[in-house]
Amino acid sequence: MIYLGLGSNQGDRRAFLSHAIRRLKKSGFEIHKVSPIVESPALLKHDALPEWNRPYLNLVICGDTVHCPEEILRLAKIIEQDLGRDLDASRWSPRNIDIDILLWHDQRINSPTLIVPHAEMHKRSFVITPLMHLSPHLILPGIKLTPLHIS
Repeated sequence: MIYLGLGSNQGDRRAFLSHAIRRLKKSGFEIHKVSPIVESPALLKHDALPEWNRPYLNLVICGDTVHCPEEILRLAKIIEQDLGRDLDASRWSPRNIDIDILLWHDQRINSPTLIVPHAEMHKRSFVITPLMHLSPHLILPGIKLTPLHIS
């Protein structure tokens, strides 16, 4: 299974999540399950602008595709940009949509543009909680723990 994390903390957050899911489906990502939506505080650097402190809505989808990881990453960036995300904005700034590749089957990918499993996912409750709803006994590669054991 392939797991993608989606988040939004700007505008109509639920609508942006729905639009992103529809675009992924239309582009050949076959979605098997969608987690419940969880709300979480924004991750911010210490000197972030106060107006950036907006809560996120997050979810995880799992599915499969014939596309390779780099093609899904490229597709994710196109969807983000089409839904109004400024790809040149600061990493910590608010965004209409954020799409991350969390897991790609049991593969480990370490390229200049993509690291899978997502390097920080086991430290982020907004990823682990939705993952726990989808696959509580999934053993996370490299961590060798399940979402159930991390939460």
